[in-house]
Amino acid sequence: MEEERIKSYIIGFDQDLGGGIPKGHVSLLSGTPGTMKSTIGYSMLYHNCVKNNLKCLYLTVEQSGESLAVQMRKLGFDPSNLPKDTFHIVDMGLERESSKYQIIEDVSIPWFERLQRVMSVIQRYKPDLMVLDSLSGLYAMATSENLRNEIYRFFAALRNIKLTSFLISEMSPDKSIYSEFGIEDFLCDGIIHVKMERVDDVNIQRRIRCVKMRGANHRPHFYSLMFSNGEFQVTKVLSEV
Repeated sequence: MEEERIKSYIIGFDQDLGGGIPKGHVSLLSGTPGTMKSTIGYSMLYHNCVKNNLKCLYLTVEQSGESLAVQMRKLGFDPSNLPKDTFHIVDMGLERESSKYQIIEDVSIPWFERLQRVMSVIQRYKPDLMVLDSLSGLYAMATSENLRNEIYRFFAALRNIKLTSFLISEMSPDKSIYSEFGIEDFLCDGIIHVKMERVDDVNIQRRIRCVKMRGANHRPHFYSLMFSNGEFQVTKVLSEV
């Protein structure tokens, strides 16, 4: 039986993944600042919600939910297209949701408690797809004597409930790993990498590739990534045209 896929709705990219991301995968969406990681994650949820009526959850750590919604509306994601009660943005940074604000004075809490809060939000909304923005922000908010073991528990928890998840990961330009510690690279089912590439003295091009995707015979090469009015699409890089 053919494995069910979740489309990225990045035009030209899904066919390279055999139709999309295998359902239930826990994937990293990695890149340096300015590579539109948050927008890519939001776009995947938005289009799957609008076109497939999937329940979607966006957990934001570094940006307020209200600010994120306003930003995405300006980029062409019309909230009026979303089916009722199927798309939720929850702000984990200040423990606030929608218009209910509750500022927590000490946001540095034990990792296991932070993990419990994340999982409780997931259980409340029971989404088909989730984006966590970002892993680095979540780490910064929690304390743990052995964070690497706790990271393993987090990935295992997401995989156990078979939730298709996209975890945004900040990359350092001078490192070859796609996550904070590197262990996430091995624990995840997939890695989608976005970067900025200088093509000449004036122009910089945004590029994307699938580094890893279990269950998909994917092409590991970079594509040029373009965005316009709420839609992403890829083409061959300029040097290949």
